[in-house]
Formats: sequence, C-alpha cells, structure tokens
Amino acid sequence: MSSSFEKAEPFLTSAWSLQEHHATYLFSKTLTNSNEPAEETLAPSLTNACVRFDRPQEGIVVACPVQHLLGVDMGTSNSDSVRDVWCRHRDLVIVYEPVDPRQLCATLMWRMHHEPAQRNPLLDSAEIVWCELVLSTQTSRIESDSHLKVVSILCGTDILCAEWKNDSWKWTENNSINAFTRALLIRHENESSTLVAVHPLDSCRLSLHKQMNPLNHKWTIRVEFCLFSSLVEKGVILRSRAMATIGPSRDDTLWATPLLDRFRLSEPVLTT
Repeated sequence: MSSSFEKAEPFLTSAWSLQEHHATYLFSKTLTNSNEPAEETLAPSLTNACVRFDRPQEGIVVACPVQHLLGVDMGTSNSDSVRDVWCRHRDLVIVYEPVDPRQLCATLMWRMHHEPAQRNPLLDSAEIVWCELVLSTQTSRIESDSHLKVVSILCGTDILCAEWKNDSWKWTENNSINAFTRALLIRHENESSTLVAVHPLDSCRLSLHKQMNPLNHKWTIRVEFCLFSSLVEKGVILRSRAMATIGPSRDDTLWATPLLDRFRLSEPVLTT
C-alpha cells in the first residue's frame, strides 16, 4: 500500500529573525514527511540576508558578491532615529524618526516573496527569493519636504534598463535612463544578475552612478530611486514600493520580465 508521502516535495520555511542590532532572513528547506533538510536547489538569491537597524541606507546586505539592496537615504544622520522594530514571518518593519527640521517619520517594510520554480521554467529547479520594500512617510509639521531615496549598491559590469511604456516592458542595453525607466538588471561576472525596480505607477526619478573600486578594480554601481518629490501635509501618508532580487544571468530578461509583471499587478500592502 503506497503512502501519500512517498513523493512529497520539499517546502520552504523561512522568516526574519531579530537580533540586538540587526535582523537576518533565515532560510531552511524541509520535506513534508521528514524533519531532515532537503538538498539545496536555490539559484543566487536573497537567502541569509541581513539588515542593520541603525543603517537604513545600507538596506539588505547580501554576500557573493557583497551588495546592498533597497536601502533608504533620508538625508540625515540615522544613528539615533530608530523608533520601533518588529517582524512578522517574512515581513521586517522598522520605523525611523530622525531629529531634523523636516520632522519626517518613515516606515520601511521589507517583505520577502518566494518564486515557485514551476511558475518560471527558466530558473531550472531553482527558486528565487525576491524582496519588496514598502516605504511610507508622514510628518508632524503642517507641511514638509518629503523627498527620500531608495538606494542599492551593486556589483557588476553590464547594465540593462527596462522602460515601462505602452503597458509593456522594453529592455535596452545602452545604459540609457529616461523618464520611463523603472527597472535595471546588473550582470555580475559570477553568472548572476541583480534586478532592482520601482513600481511603474509610482512617481520616481532614477539615477545611476558607476565607479571602479581602486582596491579590486571592480565596478560598483549605485542606483537611486528618488521618491516623493512633492510636499507632504500633516495627516497625509505617502507610500511607494520597490523590489529587488538576484538570479542567474542566463536568460535574465526572460525570468525578470514576468517577475516585474507580478510585482506591478500585486496589491499594495499596509505597513502596519
């Protein structure tokens, strides 16, 4: 008599874990009929990512190579601005309230998503973990400058830009950024590609800075999504979304495009 567990597929158990000064995204894979870990089949991804509470501008730190994804630059010192930190499974939420003339309160929520392998055959048997940043801001003043930047520090050589235009994504390889650019793919020499994007319906000005590291002669690429260009009034909450992930460089535009579409079509989430 056959058991219904004989061909059980591995399933993922993962969550943010809070430490004293940082949070780590812990990943494990187990079998439905066993407590033993299953064999790893992940592509380059965001597993074992880390966030320092007092360094929001660094965002999610990942290794191999070291990159900083979806940090937030509030234009001021952040060392004493942390007001609250909590996590719910795959959500990590940090509230910052810097002491400066703008009197802004910013809530950052990093939410991890797991991309099932069967939804994207280009990933072979691997699964991509991607992160969505939900950034909210408000002020205690009558009105205030709401300008914030979502910053990613990436390693790579080739840069591909994606425009959201006429209800479709269009990729170009000439590093040309314009008003319609909403996503970038950065290809690294270790055969991985890093995807960063802002939601195409959000108002954003994108900037790109490329610099060679004199120590290792490798390129560092700083990507900035400049958000909330208007004034924010007391009692009003502004919100924007961005995403990032790391996947194989082979056929990267083919797996990145449907992922961008799922991000674009996803419902906005609340941060509290």
